[in-house]
Amino acid sequence: MREAWALFAIALALRLGYVLLYPQFPLGSDDAFTYDHFAWNLASGKGFVGPLLHEPPGSPDFPQASIGPIYPGFLALIYLMFGHSLVPVRIVQALLGALIIVVLYGTVRDAFGREIARCAGVLIALYPALIVNTGVVLTEILTAFLLSVVVWVLARAVRSEARWLWGAAGVTMGVAVLHRQETLALVPVFAALIIWRARPRHLGPRVALFAVIAILTVGVWTVRNYVVFRTFIPVTYRGGEGLWISTKGWMEWHTDDPEFQSLVRGVKYYEQDGPFRRAALRNIVNDPVRYLTLSVKRIPQMWVGSHSTVVGLSRSFSDYYTSGYYARVAAKAALLLANTWLVLAGVWGLVVALRTTGGAPVVPALLAAPIIVIAIIHVFLYATQRYTVPVMPFVLVFAAVALHGSTNRILRCYS
Repeated sequence: MREAWALFAIALALRLGYVLLYPQFPLGSDDAFTYDHFAWNLASGKGFVGPLLHEPPGSPDFPQASIGPIYPGFLALIYLMFGHSLVPVRIVQALLGALIIVVLYGTVRDAFGREIARCAGVLIALYPALIVNTGVVLTEILTAFLLSVVVWVLARAVRSEARWLWGAAGVTMGVAVLHRQETLALVPVFAALIIWRARPRHLGPRVALFAVIAILTVGVWTVRNYVVFRTFIPVTYRGGEGLWISTKGWMEWHTDDPEFQSLVRGVKYYEQDGPFRRAALRNIVNDPVRYLTLSVKRIPQMWVGSHSTVVGLSRSFSDYYTSGYYARVAAKAALLLANTWLVLAGVWGLVVALRTTGGAPVVPALLAAPIIVIAIIHVFLYATQRYTVPVMPFVLVFAAVALHGSTNRILRCYS
């Protein structure tokens, strides 16, 4: 693990250098503002309250279940310790982003060998989007860290079969779900993969323990939601809205849209999931071909891009080109090519890893599950490129598999 900690030190230095020395965007009035507002209310003792979604800053606060409680709680804890400042948040996120290498290193080494673990650690340390997102007050870095911990604990649990490890994996999985609701789909997927691919095959009761504890962890928040809203809301009430927007093909919210307004008019904010979901299903049934076409288009929307939403590179290629900023065009193009190449390498490495490990090893399947599940979910729901960030450490693991295999083939050709 000495090598893992050396890579951690490099990754941490890069991330701290970025968040402390490079200009950062202010909060603005988007998701980052919402998370910060909820967190400061928590830290101030007001409870989990905030403005209604799509309302301008300064709107009245209400009890909420529009977002999961973990990230606002994470921010609130930092604010309680260091005051209402984003600098400590960025430093802590830099630390968590670098720790992903340490968390995954042993798991990748056991599955694929030391050389691939080293290569994956280097890619995670240097990957631009994982550096840039440490400076943003959004959920992506914490999601990546939590998913890495879940996979690490599950891989250890399969080897040792200790009940406390299965319980710890369940708690961490539950926390990940409370952080990002879509990760709930990973609970049955992880359970099925372990039962299917793990040997020995007597792990059923322990896998059930993992799933039950994960569900009970989420259930604490579900009970809170029922007490507050008198309706069943597992984590958040926004699933229907996301599905409806996916049927419209929007790349951003248009809350002034007449149809959007007609769906929310006269409906309590925590019950708007129902009208959106019903309208979305009508849209899909009425024109399934259009919905499938939009779903296919979401694949490049999610995976192809430069991840260049940083100060100095956030405008489009055409804006910089027409303004004569050719160096910035070149920088964005380099980031686009690097990201696309690594994603393609990750896809190829995933295919190679799952094909060559046969039916026995479970760890490659555990590493692949977050990529596949999150990708499928956002093909059929709203998708934007930052949604790939939480699973990019896993993509980079498989990119390392592909790069290692290619290097070996080249060396054999010249030996």
